Amino acid sequence: VLALKIVKYGLLAAGLTAYFTAIRRLGYSNRAAAAGMFGLLLFPQIFWEMQHALTHSVAIFCFTSVLLLALVEVEKRRSAIAYAFFGLATAAAMLSKYNIVIFLAALFLASLSVRQTRDAIFDRRFLISVAVAILACLPTLYWSLTHLEDLLSHQEGLGVAEGGSIARTALLGIRRLANAIVNFAGLPAVILAVAYFLARAKPAEPRPVRWPEKLLWRAIALGLVVMVTVVLAAGITQFRDRWMLPIFILLPAALAMRFDAMGERGRKTQATIVFVGALLAVLVLPVSWYMHVNGGDSRGGIVRMDYRSLYDQINADGPVKT
Repeated sequence: VLALKIVKYGLLAAGLTAYFTAIRRLGYSNRAAAAGMFGLLLFPQIFWEMQHALTHSVAIFCFTSVLLLALVEVEKRRSAIAYAFFGLATAAAMLSKYNIVIFLAALFLASLSVRQTRDAIFDRRFLISVAVAILACLPTLYWSLTHLEDLLSHQEGLGVAEGGSIARTALLGIRRLANAIVNFAGLPAVILAVAYFLARAKPAEPRPVRWPEKLLWRAIALGLVVMVTVVLAAGITQFRDRWMLPIFILLPAALAMRFDAMGERGRKTQATIVFVGALLAVLVLPVSWYMHVNGGDSRGGIVRMDYRSLYDQINADGPVKT
């Protein structure tokens, strides 16, 4: 239990730190960065599910946050080291889970639509990022290409063409995608709406939208467009709400930036987000430990398994290689 907790808390801490740092590096206030960071903890899949399950999702959360920070560093510094860091962060995100491709595509397209990040991408040093990402992913890519049957063995879980006809499959896929989005982002949306409603203050003239905020909103919108396109093109009808993480991980940062430009009401809303996010984190921590130690809903037994004995059984007839 302790070993798993150390790994998960390490990834969560690294992701939250990278997220906070990225917002600060973009020139926003500490309050906005804190609101963005604690806004992540409003998602049940982050403040609850990642505590006792969703191992891949913890990695996705961490490395997408690091990738955002790496993109900011590329725009700020334009050095070979920054581009290498961006390539390494891209590879780490890719290797965490393959559905991160949607996030990468959306972030790349959004970056091309904003002058500041477009200039960074068209810089010839961007080839350093490409080379580092390819080299880091090469062993996994080679294995995937030589084991296509194993790679595609779980595609039944996507419910491809489950609706029968093309039209019914498309409608079923869109409906289930909408359900997954509501299940993932519904609670944070309600909390944010209530926080904004309660933050009564004298109306202030909102400041113009800065390029980082444009980048994030466009990345979220393009992520949804890419997701819908994939659903319609591939006939996917099965979704897990946690699969929405790569799309909506940018939402707390985008909203925190918007609130930063809304005067006193925005500041009050940010303070409420920080309070609720911190409260959820503190309340969930002991419950998560209890579930891991005592079992809870029966999934806690996974981390209490005698993995040493399991390893010996697996290797009884010789070492296992992949």
